[in-house]
Amino acid sequence: MNFETRALRENDREAIEEIARTTWEGHDHLPKMFDEWMTNPECHPIGITIEEQLVALGCVRLIEEGKTAWLEGLRVYKGIRGKGYARRITDLLKELAIKLGAIRARLTTSLDNPIPRKLAESIGMTCVSSLDIIWITKLRHRMQPDESIVIDDCNVEEFVRYSREENGLVPRKVITHFWYALDATDYAVHRLKEISGVRFLTAKKESKLVGLAIGYPRDQGDHTEWCTTIYPTSKESLLALLYHQMSRCIEAGIESVMIQYPSKFKESVKDNSLWKTARHSITLGLFEGRLQV
Repeated sequence: MNFETRALRENDREAIEEIARTTWEGHDHLPKMFDEWMTNPECHPIGITIEEQLVALGCVRLIEEGKTAWLEGLRVYKGIRGKGYARRITDLLKELAIKLGAIRARLTTSLDNPIPRKLAESIGMTCVSSLDIIWITKLRHRMQPDESIVIDDCNVEEFVRYSREENGLVPRKVITHFWYALDATDYAVHRLKEISGVRFLTAKKESKLVGLAIGYPRDQGDHTEWCTTIYPTSKESLLALLYHQMSRCIEAGIESVMIQYPSKFKESVKDNSLWKTARHSITLGLFEGRLQV
């Protein structure tokens, strides 16, 4: 079947919305991503068309001053899935990233689905770290944290400085928030400051740093969700940072939380009562690959 490739256009919106309706059980955030793609000069969305109908798409988002090509929004129309178009758009994204001068590519995807992983590996990317994610809704009660762990707010400069210390607290010194990942650099300081309502937290025990967290409210259309990534040294510091944020969410009337945490803690918390109420969970992998020699 003959196809063409081109940059996405504003009049692709209807096709974007149709593709979104058949992805993630209709809960795809692709239309919101499309809004940003059309206005953000760092975003370079492309698509595959058949007889002028958009059937596959993706975007290269240049971050970290153009060094990193963030690959996102890869989608294929339901009617032609399984026919190689996902691989084609993946190859096109890599080619575009090289053309734009990036020296590495990154993306995050669920490790529970083998297809995105194979696509990432097909262009030379490997999984370098993982976080587990759970979604908890209908927050109603306050949890009692370990009182020996003190939770305090910190500023973004302190948060990034702690993230790049040689203590292994933040894996690979890469800060993940929602589906995005940034090296703990001055660039991250500026970008994290831009997140509306963002908070940075430290957890200390006997004045020793035992955990970090970033959290912020995210508009999900029909409700607000609190998105947090927690970097703990123990189950206790993970729960302390989570319970602290949950209490704030309850006070603010936020009843849904998306929690990201290092996968190595999955076994230690799986029997916690909160984890048992999770409505959904995945393992998120960060993939990375070099683009230039």
